[in-house]
Amino acid sequence: MRKEVLLAIIIGILLGLSAMLAWESKKRGWLEKFLPPKTSPAEIQNAPSPTTSERKEPQLVILEPKDETISAQEKIAIKGEAESLATIIVIWEEGEDILVADEEGLFETEIDLSAGPNEIEISAYNDNNQVTKKILTITYSTAKF
Repeated sequence: MRKEVLLAIIIGILLGLSAMLAWESKKRGWLEKFLPPKTSPAEIQNAPSPTTSERKEPQLVILEPKDETISAQEKIAIKGEAESLATIIVIWEEGEDILVADEEGLFETEIDLSAGPNEIEISAYNDNNQVTKKILTITYSTAKF
């Protein structure tokens, strides 16, 4: 019984000393030497933000054809505008095409449509490998309207 009481007293003294040491080190600033510096909200607001080219998705505008178009032609031209020299990937049921937009950002390709609705996925990738995707549905039909 005396051993347990003696052990409890020693543990209590050690815990009390460690708490007192922590309080003193905080009061005197010793602890701050080992902690990461605090950041104020003003410092966070003034931190440099990524440039627009790093955070913005590439522009992608499909000029031709319009979505939900019905075409009587088996071949159709896809024209669009993206960032200068962006990589453009066009995927449709019958194949795919990889091209690069010119310095003005313009691109054009021609694809073969299959009978009925055709889903065409057009993706533009910029230098930072960010992507913008558009999906067109073009229906190929030879029926007279």
